[in-house]
Amino acid sequence: MYSGSATWTRSAMDEVGWTGIDPANDNNMYASWRGGSTLYKSTNRGVSFFSSGSFSTVGAWNAPFVISPSNPSVIYFGKQKIFRTTNAGSSWSATNSNINIDGNPTLSMAISKTNENIVYIGTAPYATRAQVWKTINGGTSWQNITGTLPDRYPNDIIVDPNNSDIAYVAFGGFGSGHFYKTTDGGTSWTNITGILPDVPGTAVMVDPLNSNNIFAGNDLGVFLSTDGGTTWNNFSDGLPDAVLVSDITYSPSNRVLRVATHGNGVFERKLPATLPALSLVTPNGSELWEATSTQIIEWSPLVISLVRLEYSSDNGSSWMMIADSLPASQSSYEWNIPATLTNTALVRVTSLDNPTLFDLSDASFTIYFAGAIISENAGWNLVSLPLNVNDPRTTTVFPTAVSSAIKFDDEYIQKDSMMNGIGYWLKFNSTQSVIIRGDSVHTDSLDVVEGWNLIGSVSIPISTSSIIEEPSNIISTGFFGYNGGYENAMTVEPGKGYWVKANSEGKLILTNAVLTNRTTNKSDFENKFNRLTIQDIKGNKQNLYFGVNEDVVLAQKFELPPPPPSGIFDARFTSQKMLEVIKRDEQTELSIKIQSDSFPLSISWEIVQSGSINWNLHTNKSNLTLVGSGSITFNENESENLRLTNEKSLSDIPNQTNLLQNFPNPFNPQTTIRFELKSEGNASLKIFNVLGKEIAELMNSKMKSGYHEISWNATEFPSGVYIVQFRNNNLSFHKRILLMR
Repeated sequence: MYSGSATWTRSAMDEVGWTGIDPANDNNMYASWRGGSTLYKSTNRGVSFFSSGSFSTVGAWNAPFVISPSNPSVIYFGKQKIFRTTNAGSSWSATNSNINIDGNPTLSMAISKTNENIVYIGTAPYATRAQVWKTINGGTSWQNITGTLPDRYPNDIIVDPNNSDIAYVAFGGFGSGHFYKTTDGGTSWTNITGILPDVPGTAVMVDPLNSNNIFAGNDLGVFLSTDGGTTWNNFSDGLPDAVLVSDITYSPSNRVLRVATHGNGVFERKLPATLPALSLVTPNGSELWEATSTQIIEWSPLVISLVRLEYSSDNGSSWMMIADSLPASQSSYEWNIPATLTNTALVRVTSLDNPTLFDLSDASFTIYFAGAIISENAGWNLVSLPLNVNDPRTTTVFPTAVSSAIKFDDEYIQKDSMMNGIGYWLKFNSTQSVIIRGDSVHTDSLDVVEGWNLIGSVSIPISTSSIIEEPSNIISTGFFGYNGGYENAMTVEPGKGYWVKANSEGKLILTNAVLTNRTTNKSDFENKFNRLTIQDIKGNKQNLYFGVNEDVVLAQKFELPPPPPSGIFDARFTSQKMLEVIKRDEQTELSIKIQSDSFPLSISWEIVQSGSINWNLHTNKSNLTLVGSGSITFNENESENLRLTNEKSLSDIPNQTNLLQNFPNPFNPQTTIRFELKSEGNASLKIFNVLGKEIAELMNSKMKSGYHEISWNATEFPSGVYIVQFRNNNLSFHKRILLMR
């Protein structure tokens, strides 16, 4: 017996037959001396061995023993008699009242996985014909279950780990059957040799995860049945040709099948989670495959007809289709590698005949790209050149763009070519990935001027906190990217452009080598302040924040970059900020400027600061008190005078819910509609004409208790009587109002 890895050293005696390892403690190992005279034991993983028992009577040259998986202290040792220990070899006793089983030496032995008292043995034809025996009481008595089995050497026995009444026997010799199966504990046997070659059967093993998977070894290799022995397929890929298999074992810790051969060494093969009507060969882990290249996926089919190929870029969390309904016999597929860069890629092959049969890469592989793959949104994007390229013309670098590149130098300027380190506005008709080939740029020094600068990127993502300032502390804002609206950026991504403001001329060095102490603007302010989200019908949107904070200087850090060129969506406070704050006792009016070519727009709000201040949103046609969360839509002419105002909340709470008369009444063209809420709840305010047709919805949202008012501008409606409807939960109120021109 030998132990080791690349170099093997002798561990036990030189004439060793069967070996075993304690399944509960792998420090304990056992090895039988040739002929079965002695069983040796190690308690230090094979560093040294000592005698654990000596046994009389005649034994086979390769005398067998088994360790009980359910109680490893129980071991059976087979000669003409069967010996048993219940204390891991400290003492032994002969079973069967110390009487030989049949006079033959025991050649093979197997034990139930779940019951230490159930053991099967096969005896060699020595004193009588070959026989198979079984005990169900720990050896107190043995039952002859040979039945119709052949009189040949029973080289191996295995018990189904999930059912102790199912067992398999492998027989040597030539002629009739070589592999037999019982499903009733040995009462009857079935020849399952089938199409297997007429050569001696030497080993048999049952897959513990799927008892239908049976591995049979013989003088020509390994064969597999996935249906409990009904049909067989060759499973010898990777083994020498016509190799004589001595033993087959299974390693549960890493799901590996191991095969010991006669004179050709030991081989192992990884088994998939559900074994195998097919096995993935490549990619199987650690490959480096370039995006947009063509690579070969290979698999080994056995008894299936069609397969599906899929890949994962996130280590198996999600899967995407490569190809479907491929003939399994094809065994390979040319895959055009997608532009999804990842180092956690996997490929999976699945049987369409039985989707529970599949195999995937043993380990992740890498999809890389010698260049840059940049994701662009439909519409306007901030882009840059992250590589050194031979032809920097915009039409070459971004051939699918539908606009010229626009740079910023105190004003917007159209450019035909692009330069490294500079950001540009560029438009695309659809969402897409743009592939750029060139030489990588991992570090760059960018000149900045006092004021706003539109900068570029390098070939790798750069944390904004690692950008070096020369001179120090010249950055006065965070970094802003554009994704349908300006947003704070934590990382400068390859191929993207970013705004940053400097308080003096200097340089910004893009590098990952040094981390600075600079903090970014993106903090928890988003959770501390109220939010307005302004969005157009194309999905472009901008978040604006407002609220109470005694540090009014805070808002200076949230100045937005210059507005985009005309036609590109933008929304901001007219102060050019994305955050406005006031002191608690201060009253103010915050105007909002919107630039868009797509109407109508929607405004949604989230009020997170509760207290003594109410915020009101004003358009040309209505005034709305903002409570909780809600949204409204408005058209282009309503966006011209959009503003927020604040006022102290009324301290007294109404003792009833009611709709009050509008003022003025009659009116032309604007009036204020007032209502009072006794308790917080959902409320709606609608206008109907005298025919009962709804012509305007002024408000529909959750409202706090108190006094509220909303303005209605009726410029587009004719003179006449209108009905105001106010609903609160199950209450409904109506007032007549008169528009008189």
